[in-house]
Amino acid sequence: MGTVIQPKVTIYMNKDACRCDDYIVLPKTTPLNEVIDRCFKENCFGFARGSNIQGNGKFYIRSPHKTTNLLHSKLIDKRGISFFILS
Repeated sequence: MGTVIQPKVTIYMNKDACRCDDYIVLPKTTPLNEVIDRCFKENCFGFARGSNIQGNGKFYIRSPHKTTNLLHSKLIDKRGISFFILS
């Protein structure tokens, strides 16, 4: 079960989806709000962040053709990764 962190954004701790689909990679210093804004502008519905325990991993935005439903269906357990799904 995910946690809503702001309207239209849910975080799933220790989960990942569609790994190896790194459409856009943003530096770890990018503020979370900027990552979310970039996703909405690019019509992307999900992104991962590595090293969620330390909060210092890069952001990996998934391709625009990966829908919210597809990302939900592809969520897998992956220790140390946070996955964000936008609706």
